[in-house]
Amino acid sequence: MAKKIQDGELAAGKPDFQGFVFEGKASESLTCNALEWIHSYGGGSVIEADKKVTINNPNAIKALDAAQGWIGTISPAGVTTYDEEGARNVWQAGNAAFMRNWPYAYGLSADPKSAVSGKFNVTVLPKGGDNGNNAACLGGHQLMISA
Repeated sequence: MAKKIQDGELAAGKPDFQGFVFEGKASESLTCNALEWIHSYGGGSVIEADKKVTINNPNAIKALDAAQGWIGTISPAGVTTYDEEGARNVWQAGNAAFMRNWPYAYGLSADPKSAVSGKFNVTVLPKGGDNGNNAACLGGHQLMISA
């Protein structure tokens, strides 16, 4: 859907329009996004309950490959520098079909001065493929994985 909408907007003369923006900067937000993508593709956990590291599996790789494939296609190459505000600014200017962000962005987007006010809705995050699961992650657990 993102590609189809983006192509239509580009053809209509909006050269800066993107299909999907998200937090791609190395941060807690990107970690949450990656965990959502991995879970949605059935990639399991990074570390299982029995303390076995299981992240290196075909479904997790498929999820991360999919996200990498968005960069420069439905997402701008610069998405890898976007924090929450970078993604929201593109979205709220009316230059993206879809955005992954946090709840605070709803109120700012709904503000009557916003270019997207009254023109958007909120739903669950997409599934990772036909057999995938919807997944959502909330940061703030203070767990870290070193770079």
